[in-house]
Parts: sequence; structure tokens; C-alpha cells
Amino acid sequence: MIWQWDLESNKVSCKWVCKGHKRSVDALKQDPTATIIGSGSFDGELKIWSASLDEETSKVDGKSEEVDETSKNTRVPNYTLIN
Repeated sequence: MIWQWDLESNKVSCKWVCKGHKRSVDALKQDPTATIIGSGSFDGELKIWSASLDEETSKVDGKSEEVDETSKNTRVPNYTLIN
């Protein structure tokens, strides 16, 4: 899950549920430009996610797909690297 913290109201809200790893996520890192997130899991996979807060499309393995209203809060990785 990706959470957003509002400093003024001191409230936290869930922005997305990220689905893709088969086991627990053990490492998470955001790039310096704050546009992508990498996650590493005990399943041996490294996943690359978009960190855009207002992205209207989802990319699965580099291919854009339209996101319907019911799945806007669910993210899938842009790329998956397997060990």
C-alpha cells in the first residue's frame, strides 16, 4: 500500500494498493526524481512502479493500459525483474 501524509491536517490516506509480489516486500526505494519506486521481495523479484500521484494510465511491462474507475486505487508494476 502507498500512503499519502497531509502535513497540514496530520492525516494519512491510502493512495494505492500495489499488487504483484508473491511474498513479503523486504526493500523499497524511490528514485531521486520521485517518479518511480523499486520494490524487492523475498519472492526473488524486483518490481518497478510509477510514483505519479495523478497518473491516468497504468503501464504493465512497458505497455500503457487505460485504468477503469473500479481499479484506479490498484497499481501493478511497470516492469518485473526476476532473479
